[in-house]
Amino acid sequence: MNYLLTIIAFYIIFKFLFVAAHTSFTERILFNSKKEFLLFIINPLLSKKYLKDKYFSLYYYLSFALTLVWSLVLATKLNEFLDIIKINYAIGILYILAIIIFISFLLYLSIFDVMSFSIPEIISKRMLLFALSINLVFLILKILLNNTDYSYIFGLINLGSIFNLIAGLMGGGIIWVIVKISRERAMGAGDIDILAAIGLMVGLPGIFYSFFYTLMAASLISILYVLIIRKYKGVLIPFVPFLSTGFILCLVISDFALRLFSIY
Repeated sequence: MNYLLTIIAFYIIFKFLFVAAHTSFTERILFNSKKEFLLFIINPLLSKKYLKDKYFSLYYYLSFALTLVWSLVLATKLNEFLDIIKINYAIGILYILAIIIFISFLLYLSIFDVMSFSIPEIISKRMLLFALSINLVFLILKILLNNTDYSYIFGLINLGSIFNLIAGLMGGGIIWVIVKISRERAMGAGDIDILAAIGLMVGLPGIFYSFFYTLMAASLISILYVLIIRKYKGVLIPFVPFLSTGFILCLVISDFALRLFSIY
């Protein structure tokens, strides 16, 4: 049931964000009527009308696959989210909404990056502002609920501490160095906002786990990508989906990589 509910929720979010990203990128209206729009939302497969555009279908199915993977991974975390709600309904709902909104930002930017190999800076700035704001909200809640029966809930919510701010600065700093060294050939300036926002959401040491998972996902998918198209020079690979996947994995499995290495 967890998997089904999570998949349905993110499927609906994906549909709306895909339409928004495609319309913003192409400035083209996709639907001629509300009925056509509703059929697109309901049907996970593309109709013949859209399959005629090979680039549109490629963007769609790549983004859909990314969303499906994320939803399957996040479904394993659903019970933990529900446990937080049981402790304090209002704070639990606020936290889950914050996570959903942040992931929606990441999904939109990932879809846009898949389409254009670029990201709209205004959206990445808004995501960064949102991450800062939600940390401020939880910091205020921590202060207000300190020494109450609900104060221990913040031990389950990794927001609203100085470590989130430090992680945000470190995350943005890592990408800033990469951007400067590569002269924006490896990564763009917009990626600075994204990893800074991720740092704010996962804190320390989460930012290191997130970046590790990002590199692992990028390495694996990049190898498969170049093998499929048999081209090693001039290959453009969108990086935002990897940054986003790193966040999702960090959110769900945290320090799994560190514990795995410690076994050996």
